Amino acid sequence: MNYPPTEVFIPCAEQIGKHRDYRSLQQFLQLVRENGYTDNKLHDDIIESCIRQSGSDIEQSREQDTLIQMIKNDDTRINVYIGVGKLRAAYLIAIRLGREDKVRLIRDDAQKSGQTAVYDICKKWLENRTKSINSDQIDLLKDNLKHEIDDKKNQIYQLYITKTQDINKINFQTSKLIEQCEQLEVKREELIKQIEDYSKLENHARHVNSNYYQVHRLNQFINGIKELVQLHNHIHECRQLCKKGYLNEAKILYETIENLINNEYLFPPTNDKFYQQHYPLYETFQRYVRQLRTDICQTHHILWNDSIDRTNKNQLKINLNYLDQLLKCIFYEEKGEKLLMEKNIQSFASYCFQGFIHTLIEKKMKLIIDVETTMILIKMENNEEIEQNDIEQFNETLNYLKKFFDILNIHLLSRVMKIQTSKDKSIESISLMTIFSSTIANDFIELIREHLLNIIPNDFQYIEIFRSLLQTVVDFEKYLNEIKFFSANKISNIISSVVGNIDEAIIKSRCRTYLYQSRQLLQSNAIITTSLKTIEIGDNEQLFKQNEQDKEKYKNEISSNILSSTISLDELDANMFRFPRTIIVEHVYEYMEFIRTVVQEADKLENYGAHLCATARNMMELFHVIYANLHEKSAQEFPYLTALHFNTYMYVAHVCLILGEEYYHLKTKTGDGQPITFVDYVPIFRNQAANLLKSQLDIQRDTLTSFIKEIGAFHNIADEDENQDILKRAINKCIMHMENLSHNWRNVFSPQVYFKVIGYLCDHVSHLLIKETLSLEDIPEQECQIMVNVFTQWSSFLQNILVKDELSPGLNILARLAPNLTRFNELCLVLNSSLQNIVDRWFNGQGPLASQFTALEIKQLIRALFQTSERRTAALAKIQ
Repeated sequence: MNYPPTEVFIPCAEQIGKHRDYRSLQQFLQLVRENGYTDNKLHDDIIESCIRQSGSDIEQSREQDTLIQMIKNDDTRINVYIGVGKLRAAYLIAIRLGREDKVRLIRDDAQKSGQTAVYDICKKWLENRTKSINSDQIDLLKDNLKHEIDDKKNQIYQLYITKTQDINKINFQTSKLIEQCEQLEVKREELIKQIEDYSKLENHARHVNSNYYQVHRLNQFINGIKELVQLHNHIHECRQLCKKGYLNEAKILYETIENLINNEYLFPPTNDKFYQQHYPLYETFQRYVRQLRTDICQTHHILWNDSIDRTNKNQLKINLNYLDQLLKCIFYEEKGEKLLMEKNIQSFASYCFQGFIHTLIEKKMKLIIDVETTMILIKMENNEEIEQNDIEQFNETLNYLKKFFDILNIHLLSRVMKIQTSKDKSIESISLMTIFSSTIANDFIELIREHLLNIIPNDFQYIEIFRSLLQTVVDFEKYLNEIKFFSANKISNIISSVVGNIDEAIIKSRCRTYLYQSRQLLQSNAIITTSLKTIEIGDNEQLFKQNEQDKEKYKNEISSNILSSTISLDELDANMFRFPRTIIVEHVYEYMEFIRTVVQEADKLENYGAHLCATARNMMELFHVIYANLHEKSAQEFPYLTALHFNTYMYVAHVCLILGEEYYHLKTKTGDGQPITFVDYVPIFRNQAANLLKSQLDIQRDTLTSFIKEIGAFHNIADEDENQDILKRAINKCIMHMENLSHNWRNVFSPQVYFKVIGYLCDHVSHLLIKETLSLEDIPEQECQIMVNVFTQWSSFLQNILVKDELSPGLNILARLAPNLTRFNELCLVLNSSLQNIVDRWFNGQGPLASQFTALEIKQLIRALFQTSERRTAALAKIQ
């Protein structure tokens, strides 16, 4: 695209003017002319745009004047001078050109800007414009010109003075540089002379040194031959020392061998062909030295294994001669000898812990020690002495352990090994006990503490024996501190502190025993089948009336403080503290009695009863966690087991409800002064029982529903024998299934629960039959008779299983438990009644039929049972 030059160049000039970079503008004008843009107007416009954008510039006034003078057009030049406020220069150009209009413009601008002198001369010139120029005006013009000439002279003079000063300064610096160059030349000549003198001395010294070097080289060669022979002898001698077990002498001689093999004169690291011819000798010696290093390492192992013999089981031999030979040496960290020894000691510590300490404690063996001059034998044998209890046995074991540590400390662990560090090559001493204890100390402490905790007696008759054991533990711990088996940062009495107060420890031990027995009791009965052991508990009577004598008895009993302080006994039904006669799992009954025994024991104790109270709650929590996990799945497989576990959960909840109230006075022995309570477990166990029973009832309800769904719609029952058989078979299935459930549940559930669950399932079947019947739009007479016969069979079954049972709660309670049973009986009456009888039982919405069915349902039945007639229409009208 081609743009006009003014649209390109003018914005550039304005940007230059904003920065007041007048030199760049001159370069810009030169480039414009070089590119063929020689138009004077474009040239003037560029300068005018730049000057107008920069405005008045006092600091660069001279550069600005130079640019303005480059403008070719006089009018443009006058305008630019006016734009930057230089009205005098504009005035001179204007009067020179005789431009009266420009002079007026300058006069007006001078009046606005306050330049009175310019304003006066412009005004005077305009007044005299019509007159001829007189001598005063000429003089005035001359003065102005002279003033301008003087200004130019002053500027030229100032520039001359500045340049002259710069030239003088440069001349002074040049003279100083010339003087320095002359001095350096003199020094250079002196150095050349000295170099010549030194060259003569060097040539003389080289001649003298040549003779000395030849003699020295000959002597060095003779000494090298001797050292090679010596190196060969040392290698042979060192190997013999290793074979004899003199490790310290062998290692000292090995250092000499290393110095010889690293001698740069004997084996120089060079590429010279003369020395390369003898490299096979060097390689031979290197092979000998490597083999020698291997022999020294093997000697380390041999001496340690010979000094600590662990080959026989339950037996340890310590050879003191080999041990002395080994520990006389200095072990070098950079060669890995320190690490090797530490691993050997750590391995020995682990062997002592696993092979001796752990075996002595767990297998109850005895220790036999035989000390000779150079050999120590430690072995373990079965203890065939009189049988002892665990406390006495552990006391004896601790004495054996003390002897074991004593022997090891005297002959082995009290020694030190000397280590040369890899950094500063200094010799440090490290005790073998430090490495030994750091390996097994923590495990040893935990083993002793755990075993001590496990043998705390749970009976006070062993308290004196246990006190004796604790004293043995304290003495043993004190001895271990003396031999520095425990580090300095270990707390004192770290082993014996696990016991604390002996009386309290015995109670805690008893608590742990109770928890262990509880877990064993639950896990031993993990597999429950239908043939498991059960027990019958509870009251024979389901309900009883609380008389005044009972109330007075509760008021006078101390154990009823909670009830008397929180609840009025006149409003409290005492049946909530009775459990109905039911069958539960026998081992759960034993478990609850076990908890009751623990609480009774806490009641008898003067001190620390709080631990047993807490244990009783822990036992209840243990039952809550374990029992459900073990039996929840199997309890849902059989209805009998469901009923049994339901009763069991409810019994446990009953125990939780009354146990805390029975032992209310134990609050003086609990840690926080609050009464012991298990009430928080009541909703947990009751919810478990309810969820278990609900899951089983859902399964049975689904089964009964599947029987009814097999019938399909109640159509064509009379026409097709197969449909009639399906209906009868479905009802028979329901009856047989309910009889089976009744057989499983009647003697397990309490009567109240039994009638609830059986009534619930019977009510569900009755509801389904009512629903299917009400959905029929037409019921022929023959089909109606078949349905009446079948429904009567189901109704008779309901009477036998619910109403005629000797434990039946009565029709009123059954109507509340199973509301659809009464509806079903009414439906049977409707199906087997005349139209008038139906209307009579409705009795204007007040009869027994109206209490069970709505008007719409009865109308639907009438339409299905009876054909269209005036009597049916009249009857329908009465059903409102």
